Amino acid sequence: MFETYTPPELEEDAKFYYDTFSEDIENYENLKRILEVEGSEEADKLKAFWNFADGTRRAKALSLIAENGLFIDQQFGEYDAQNVFDFMVYRLNSFYELLKINGVIDE
Repeated sequence: MFETYTPPELEEDAKFYYDTFSEDIENYENLKRILEVEGSEEADKLKAFWNFADGTRRAKALSLIAENGLFIDQQFGEYDAQNVFDFMVYRLNSFYELLKINGVIDE
């Protein structure tokens, strides 16, 4: 059987993106609860995907998010405490569309 070698720095990057994205989902849910708002259907679908996707689909999702996340964030522009929820919704909706377009999420 072949052994697969993954350089430690790639494992660290993968863990960073996994943790960051998981925190994004958690922060979105916390803000919905605190602000007592509905959120968005796409962001909620992305949350469901993240909770139930297998490892291969999660890995593909993280790769796409890592490659495109900064661009997506820059498209929103500056955000602060006044519009952080709007930023989170924009970000998660954009991630959802990115994953859907690339066939990671299918409806």
